This record gives sequence, C-alpha cells and structure tokens, in this order.
Amino acid sequence: RIHITVPYRNIFFRARGSDLQATLEVEAKIVDTAGSEVWTFSKGYPIEVAGNKRRELLGADFTIDMDAPIGAGSYTLNLTLSNTADGTKTVVKRDFTV
Repeated sequence: RIHITVPYRNIFFRARGSDLQATLEVEAKIVDTAGSEVWTFSKGYPIEVAGNKRRELLGADFTIDMDAPIGAGSYTLNLTLSNTADGTKTVVKRDFTV
C-alpha cells in the first residue's frame, strides 16, 4: 500500500465564491530492478472546501491511499503529484523492498 499525505495548508486552492477548490492528480509507476514496469496508477482527486470549513482544515491532512499488488522483491516508485489549481508538481522517486 502506498500512502500519500499532503497538509491542506500546503495545497493551493482557487476561490469559487466562498468555497475553495483544487484537484490533485497522481501518476505513479513501480518498476523492478530490471526496469520493467510492474504497476501504474493515475487518478485525479478533486478537493472542495466550504468557506466555513477553512480554519478546521489548516491543521489537517489530505490523504491518498493506493494498493499496489506486487510480489516480494526490490522496486522503485516514481510518483508525480500535480495541483491543477496552480500547475505545481512534486516528483518523488523511492527505492523500496517488499
């Protein structure tokens, strides 16, 4: 299982009336030691925060969980998290062993 945690205070939102909106897009790929792709994932996560809930979320996190059904071995996770509200991207590359 892959778990991503993003503090709400670090997410750029666009105002729509009194509400705030953003979409986080996740693209993930796991490759084995030979460089062969063993798992991919791509999904958008729209986030809408009502104007009266803003303060409550300042100390909270937005979480994304992904199940990656892979067997025992050594792998590399390549993950890109994009915010469509401002175009920012975060790229993570992690080696791990199952």
